[in-house]
Amino acid sequence: MTTSIIRRVRLNPPEPHLRELVECTPFSAACSCNSQYVMQLASLVETMKMYLHNLNISDLFVAGTLSNYQQLVGRYFQFSLSVQSNDSRLYAEFDAHIKRLQQGLRRLLRQSQDLESKFVPCTRRHRPLQSDSQALVVFGNLRLLLDSVQGKIISMESEWHLFLDYYPQKAEDMLRALMTEASDYFLSAFSCFYQDYQCLEAKTGTLTPDDANRVVKACRKVARDLGLSNWDSVFIPINEDLNHWYSAHIDFRFKRIDIYDSLEERCLSNRQKPVPQRKNTQLMLVLMWLTEVLGRLRGDQVKFSPGGCSSTGWAFDPHSVVYFQPNSYDCGIHTLWHLQHVLEYRQIQMDKTSVSDSLRFTSDMVGKRMRLAQEILRDCE
Repeated sequence: MTTSIIRRVRLNPPEPHLRELVECTPFSAACSCNSQYVMQLASLVETMKMYLHNLNISDLFVAGTLSNYQQLVGRYFQFSLSVQSNDSRLYAEFDAHIKRLQQGLRRLLRQSQDLESKFVPCTRRHRPLQSDSQALVVFGNLRLLLDSVQGKIISMESEWHLFLDYYPQKAEDMLRALMTEASDYFLSAFSCFYQDYQCLEAKTGTLTPDDANRVVKACRKVARDLGLSNWDSVFIPINEDLNHWYSAHIDFRFKRIDIYDSLEERCLSNRQKPVPQRKNTQLMLVLMWLTEVLGRLRGDQVKFSPGGCSSTGWAFDPHSVVYFQPNSYDCGIHTLWHLQHVLEYRQIQMDKTSVSDSLRFTSDMVGKRMRLAQEILRDCE
């Protein structure tokens, strides 16, 4: 009985409906079930004219090509980098272009994708109309336009990153100007934080089960706050005596613990010493304890035996090979770039040919400082 009913339903689908037609200029008349989406699409394209003044919805009724829209975006977002340009003006122009592309045009185009996901199911519920075909062509063209905008953002940021690296003095001048303008904001925003801040002393002595419980509690909170259900890597920035930054990385997937320190003399001299005499040996023991604790939290039992760990399959390097800082003050930016590499490559990538231009270490990291300052300011807006 059930089977015969199912077959009748499949053989005799319901007739497409055609409700009241609604005028949706400049589109042809649309069915009332999706007319609201057609009108929203027309309004969205009209709003995009804030960024592309000659964009007309009637032109979008004809299927275009990616090349057409790349040229269109290129005409409206022309930006040239010159070392002769005024520092503040150069940064302001770049920032304005990126914001108009990211926060303006791209945001609207992504809204059109959401609109399309609502519109398409409606077209299946009534007989085909000319307005349906027109809207589908417009949606297709807007997808090409979104691809063009995203490509333009990537190319502009890539050119900007290379410019900052190739002209470190220009990057430093822009950074000084930028931070001068932003200093009042940061002083007012964080004055209470500095007034209430008290430095916490590092723990000394034996690590206890209570310490392990505190670590587990803190990690669970971070995972919950970040919405992380699965994780297999931990990056730990470390500050030494309030004047030097370096980091450690625990990788559960590849079973490695590495310590990254960009001070050349410290790294090279310690790599020549027997393991017990190396500077980071005690820290590595703490990291091994932490790996066992975090392993239990992950449901991944890790147990290092005293005197040897070869049986566990884990590898350890208390002084991993990294790019060295050329001065006494770039440890912080090197530490942050170590994190960039870990996120992208799961390790410090020493082969420059395998690293994207934006992630390469340079002899002068001031361009990277400038980029981070930009990101911080944007996050605060």
